[in-house]
Amino acid sequence: MPNARGGIATAGVGARIYTFGGEGERDDADPNGVFAETGAYDTVRDRWRRLPRCRCRATAQPPSP
Repeated sequence: MPNARGGIATAGVGARIYTFGGEGERDDADPNGVFAETGAYDTVRDRWRRLPRCRCRATAQPPSP
């Protein structure tokens, strides 16, 4: 992964591992910053690729009564 981060979401599909978001220091900025990037790691070629940014927002919804 090009940037170290914690709290990422991941999914494996075929020979790729997809990563979503995460928290950590970005370009010497806030160490509690949030990454909006999505990436894919090709396990065969041993390469990372940055994917287009997700246009969605993750939000926590309270449970319905």
